[in-house]
Amino acid sequence: MNAMTDTDTDDYSLDYDNELLLHGRQEIRLRPKLFALLVYMVEHPNRLLTREELLTYVWPGVYVSSDIIKTYVRDLRKLLDDDPHNPNFIETKHGRGYRFIGNIELKTLQQESLFRAGVGTRYHF
Repeated sequence: MNAMTDTDTDDYSLDYDNELLLHGRQEIRLRPKLFALLVYMVEHPNRLLTREELLTYVWPGVYVSSDIIKTYVRDLRKLLDDDPHNPNFIETKHGRGYRFIGNIELKTLQQESLFRAGVGTRYHF
């Protein structure tokens, strides 16, 4: 993805340049690893992501307990107001991993008035 790439989740957006989660026009700052986890999940929609895969991407070359993924997913759900029992965004496959289940549509930033002028892409879901 290029520097002008953003990702949307219903009325949420990911601002890749500034590593922000946007809810409408509200900017929500995420810890760098939490942002990285959300980006990886969004960029691999509808695919089962194991804890090991998520750990390798978010914490490369560093040993951390796999329990941290559970904590970070809980934090993401809270930020996205996502019910784990009736998810719109993050589905749990117990003992296997997680799946990002939001519907995704690729759009160019030029089509969106909420974002700065420029050429780029972002995902709607």
